[in-house]
Amino acid sequence: MFRVCLFKPLKRTYRQYTPEALLNAYKEVTEKGISVRKAARLFGVPEVTLRMRVTGAVDTDTVKSGPSPLFSTEQEQRLIDHVEVLTRVGFVYTRIELCNLATEYAVSLGLRQEENPLSLQWLRSFISRWPNWAVKKPRTLSMARTKATSDESVKAYYEELGKVLEKHGLQDKPKNIYYVDEKGISDNHCPSRTVADNDKRPASDTGASDTAYTVTVLGAGNATGTAIPAYFVFPGARMRKDLLDGSTAGVSGTVSKNGCSNSRIFRQYLETHFLKHAQRRDSTEPLLLLYDGYRCHLSVGIIEWAKQQNIILFVLPAHTSHILQPRDTGCVEAFQTKYDDLREKFMKEKSVSMISKHATCELACKAYNHGLLPANLRSSFKNCGVYPFDPATIKKLSFASD
Repeated sequence: MFRVCLFKPLKRTYRQYTPEALLNAYKEVTEKGISVRKAARLFGVPEVTLRMRVTGAVDTDTVKSGPSPLFSTEQEQRLIDHVEVLTRVGFVYTRIELCNLATEYAVSLGLRQEENPLSLQWLRSFISRWPNWAVKKPRTLSMARTKATSDESVKAYYEELGKVLEKHGLQDKPKNIYYVDEKGISDNHCPSRTVADNDKRPASDTGASDTAYTVTVLGAGNATGTAIPAYFVFPGARMRKDLLDGSTAGVSGTVSKNGCSNSRIFRQYLETHFLKHAQRRDSTEPLLLLYDGYRCHLSVGIIEWAKQQNIILFVLPAHTSHILQPRDTGCVEAFQTKYDDLREKFMKEKSVSMISKHATCELACKAYNHGLLPANLRSSFKNCGVYPFDPATIKKLSFASD
């Protein structure tokens, strides 16, 4: 009988060279001009591995086998810096939100299609390349600690704002200090208060719509009291001119699936609308743009584009826009009150129970011009301590009640 002996193949040692040896060999070839073969022998690295990096077929930062990372080391560092800056002012990202942020960044760089978002597998690979990062469960803060955190964030906000104004010489240039924010308006009507018998609750003569929709209005203005014309985001698949019927001069708009803004629309607004109406001589003159931490405002691509345009984006601390955002402190209430009055009057005159999308723009433009009056804008910037710059304003602010 024959006996068959099975031998296990010898296990080969994987990668007998260090990343430093590969980098040194690469420098010898590119800087000193020695041959790839000689450098490979000198530093003990595979000739094919070195040649792939010298020819540019593989990124020099790649030290692992398999497909190269989607982002370069420099691009990943920008993503990390972006998240760290927002974390310091109170905005944190979940795993899904970080994947969405990275997807938006990749789309802006042309590295990914919007229909093919990054997954949690990419996140695990990303974290493995940055050992200082990890997925952690956030702590639950008590009301007292939340109040203290808000106070500290606002103090840091004013300190940093003062440095920015001084660095770019904007202390006496109110026309270069802007805010930008968005406001959603719905066709669901909230009727005004009525006078009636105590024992009866009268029904409104203007009903509510069963098919509600939302239109988003993006607005901006500077500390001199000059408002940027409104920019509308209508729900729909195709932008039609009749959606802007009755609009005032300079008003523009676009559409999205649900009528809400997103990173693509926000950048489109800045590029095609905001810069067109902003007051400055040329691109060498800096603009300071205050904005809140809403997700669609926090794209890495938007921030890099703003740097190229000499626009300083200054994010407000988390949960403070109702106090620190100039528009929220003096303009939003006036806009909403005026729009509600105009809408109720329109519905009574036309004997309708809802406002169509084609009538929304005309009413919202009237309310926008009323809410963003020059006096309202100047007062808002002053009340927030932005212009004139007044750090003592923090003493007048109030957060969560004890």
